[in-house]
Amino acid sequence: MDQARADWALEVDTHRVIRGRRWRVSDPRIPERLRQTLVDELMAARRAVKVATDAAAERAARRRVHQAKVALGERGLAWWRRELDATDLVERIEHAGAALACAGVEPGQLVSLVAAVTSRPEREVAGVLRAEDR
Repeated sequence: MDQARADWALEVDTHRVIRGRRWRVSDPRIPERLRQTLVDELMAARRAVKVATDAAAERAARRRVHQAKVALGERGLAWWRRELDATDLVERIEHAGAALACAGVEPGQLVSLVAAVTSRPEREVAGVLRAEDR
């Protein structure tokens, strides 16, 4: 990790304590409008977990929760510690793409929004999303 990134990581709040439990916060580099879309999907997925009537529906809803949390940076890679390598990037793009698709984002907007979540060029994101569809 370079020194500038290390200094930035020290200045950013990475966790919050709520009722004595430590929780990761969302990646602050995600644009506010996009962050809100992901939070809305997370809340919808949590509601789906509560109303699931069978094991398959509950698994699908829990998968949606996980995808939204990874896309937000609340699970998975420690976004404040280092830059994403190729494997990490693919994981975060896949989760962000799935969460945004569940949130009803139009396919034409998906690449630019996932690029914003991952701080990667749209061309690179498009390549990962196309490979995922195969």
